[in-house]
Amino acid sequence: MLTDDELGYDFSQIHAKGKCLIFESCLSGGLVDRQGSDFERDITDPGTCDVNGNNTIVIMSTLPSTLGRATYTRQSPLLYAIATAVQGGGKYDANNDGFLSAEEIFRIARPMELAQSAVLWTAYLMGTCLYSNSPIPLLSAAWKLLWFYVDIQILVFLRDHHFLLNWPHMQDDYPGELPLIQL
Repeated sequence: MLTDDELGYDFSQIHAKGKCLIFESCLSGGLVDRQGSDFERDITDPGTCDVNGNNTIVIMSTLPSTLGRATYTRQSPLLYAIATAVQGGGKYDANNDGFLSAEEIFRIARPMELAQSAVLWTAYLMGTCLYSNSPIPLLSAAWKLLWFYVDIQILVFLRDHHFLLNWPHMQDDYPGELPLIQL
């Protein structure tokens, strides 16, 4: 198992104008230190060296204390959304500078990833509606969906001591926009 301190130390050894790190893993939100920058942290002191820092953008798929989920169709939802945004090319170059920046890609990928979850839950809701014997099938299906969601969260928490929630977010310590792909 790698720790955020080990990763932070290793990434601090890379000297570049800018870095973009993407983590599609459970608990990935805990890889960043929201309190300080590289100048305020001692990279040799265990417990103080997270992966973010000056000129670094970190894109994470979960919150610090939540587990992520994969799907059968798109295995890694955040990476799939990022790949889709990259394939979109010039239409996502919001500032028309001839580059896709990390920020531009994330602005497209985040809602795509969140929509994937919404589609899954909507499909479950609609499927439950179709097979409901209730006089008010949508209400019955919504209740079953809520019960199912809560049940999943309880089971995952009991097993892993964390809740299940993909919530892509970005820590941006790069001045301006970090160009990644020239169009």
